[in-house]
Amino acid sequence: MRTIAMRFFLILTVLFISSTFHAAYSQDNQAINDAREAVDIYLKGMKIFELTEGKQMVAATSWPQWTRNPVLLKYETIFEGMFNTDISTIKGYKRLVDAQVKSEAGTPLERRVLLIAYPDARDKKWRVLVFSTGTDIEAAIAYGEKDLGNTRFTKAQFNYRFLAYWYAAAGRLTDSYRAYRKAADLNRKNPHDSTPQSDFDVHAETLARIMGN
Repeated sequence: MRTIAMRFFLILTVLFISSTFHAAYSQDNQAINDAREAVDIYLKGMKIFELTEGKQMVAATSWPQWTRNPVLLKYETIFEGMFNTDISTIKGYKRLVDAQVKSEAGTPLERRVLLIAYPDARDKKWRVLVFSTGTDIEAAIAYGEKDLGNTRFTKAQFNYRFLAYWYAAAGRLTDSYRAYRKAADLNRKNPHDSTPQSDFDVHAETLARIMGN
């Protein structure tokens, strides 16, 4: 009798583990599919950004950004995948593409482009946060941390904002939020003439929405 009960218990345990694994796998599958779809729409919108439809596609699939994106001519995906963040319930999506972009002079340039997307904690929609022709995240963070106190050529708020951007790309959402808040506070105390306070506040608000704060 004890043997039968033990076997029944083992069967239930295996079924529970299998069910839990399947549910987690399904959620991860759904997440990467949703993220991929959003980034695909974003990239297609970037190719026709001169049209109203392109601008609408990009706006619907991106968070507010402080960098000026290059004109995208064509691209090919070479890597995509999910990654963990410092918040266990949040994953990010990363894609690398080999792209041809247009320089300010109108010349086509070959560039490797990094895209990072995160879901909105409120509506669960994925949006692109990072679109960068710089792809070495750790090198950018190391540079930003080393240069954080250097205000010879730029005000401190811009140093913090640069670092916050790359913290977010690395999945260090808490550090990114704090750095964006610091940048906003510094600009409030010592405003930059050509950059409104709202440009600083919106990035801290974006990280808060991603984190569910």
